[in-house]
Amino acid sequence: MGPRRTPVSRASAAKAAAGRKNGSVDSFTADTQSQKRNCYSIAAIFQAFLYGVSLNNITIAAMAILLYAYALKDINREVEHARAMEIEHYKEEKAKEHALFEQTAEALASAIDAKDAYTHGHSTRVAMYSTQIALEAGKSDEECEKVYFAALLHDVEKSAFPMPLSTRMAS
Repeated sequence: MGPRRTPVSRASAAKAAAGRKNGSVDSFTADTQSQKRNCYSIAAIFQAFLYGVSLNNITIAAMAILLYAYALKDINREVEHARAMEIEHYKEEKAKEHALFEQTAEALASAIDAKDAYTHGHSTRVAMYSTQIALEAGKSDEECEKVYFAALLHDVEKSAFPMPLSTRMAS
């Protein structure tokens, strides 16, 4: 004998066939699955009220929740520590980068000033005076630093050209 078939009305069979032809989801099947889920939920609630919930199950669930909360708290603490360490590392790298930039700018200014003995130290003096003027004008520390480096490197074009004729004649 073959598998038993459940009787289906002609209307529901026609509805299912029409749904397959149109390419849409069979709403009959979706309704049935929704009804099954509702039945399972209702059965679980009735079982809890009729038979009661064991103290053992409640204890296991409570311990699982506490363990999860503790683990989550510990993970959050480790993430915050890692984030703080990363921020500190970036600050150190930024300070090193700034120091390297400052040393490079000063070395370039010294190289420019060394080209001519008469103007030796000129760029450094201009940078110091410019910074003092910016401070007196009420500029922020960041703006004063920008003024300092701009003034320090104001004669950078001198390095691109050969020594002036007047300097050659003096030597």
